[in-house]
Amino acid sequence: MDVVSNYTDFLSVFMALIIVGVAVKLALESQSDKTYEIAGKNYSRQKVHTAVMLGLMGLVIQIVSNSIKALDGKSLLFDEKILAAYLVAILVMASKK
Repeated sequence: MDVVSNYTDFLSVFMALIIVGVAVKLALESQSDKTYEIAGKNYSRQKVHTAVMLGLMGLVIQIVSNSIKALDGKSLLFDEKILAAYLVAILVMASKK
């Protein structure tokens, strides 16, 4: 059982690094003038793509979490490292003009 907890810990760190990588990609990306109009408001194309990518990552994390079922009753999506990575990504999205 110790090996399984080691793998789940590694998996949570790996997923957190991917999420932070998405935020860093958004921060380093040059600003584009392209926008999407959603519900009468214009949104930056990069922010929309990043938000969708983060949402899909959350879905993947939850599917992986449900498939391994070795997380001591805790969802991988609510792991501290994953939540911190999502917080960083959301802060970068909010601070990017």
